[in-house]
Amino acid sequence: TTRKILDEISDLIDMNQVLISSDVKETKKGPIKFESVILDAKNKIRFVVYADGDIWTSYLHIQKYYYALNFESDEEVIQEAILTFKTIYTALIKVITVYKGDKLMKRTLYFNQGKEWEWIGVKYYVTNKLINPFAKTVNEEVIYDFRKKA
Repeated sequence: TTRKILDEISDLIDMNQVLISSDVKETKKGPIKFESVILDAKNKIRFVVYADGDIWTSYLHIQKYYYALNFESDEEVIQEAILTFKTIYTALIKVITVYKGDKLMKRTLYFNQGKEWEWIGVKYYVTNKLINPFAKTVNEEVIYDFRKKA
């Protein structure tokens, strides 16, 4: 599975930066083998392939777990992970972070594969009860471009 994902995105990434490690994780159900792959350590772009077919992906501040049980076949799980990385490496990514005082409130994610930004989702970090209502609100916008330079 790891090799299949890397083969599909090899033209989009710098293969010299890729780090692969294997390990065994002890759980209540017993030991689970997994392979961890770091594509870009600085930007936290990575994935983990578990022996049971599950795949976990991570980039920037976003994490997604693809449970094999939710798909018809292992191939669908692999294709879903490949699609995630193809999107990351072919689109512009805009992350808008909102702070209220020194508290991180939320992060909103957008992808741009053409002419307009497509809203992907928002992640909230604190409840309003913990926020000082008089604190200054600061919006921080960062655009990431992971497209391979020619």
